[in-house]
Amino acid sequence: MRAAVELAVQDINAAGGVNDADVVLESNQDDGTDPDKAS
Repeated sequence: MRAAVELAVQDINAAGGVNDADVVLESNQDDGTDPDKAS
């Protein structure tokens, strides 16, 4: 999934970005759905 989003961001930026600004992909690391890590 992340690779697809990164490709989309590259395509958007190659076309001039959004309102002439590059899109920056920011992501937090997902630790999964371990209930001990939630909340």
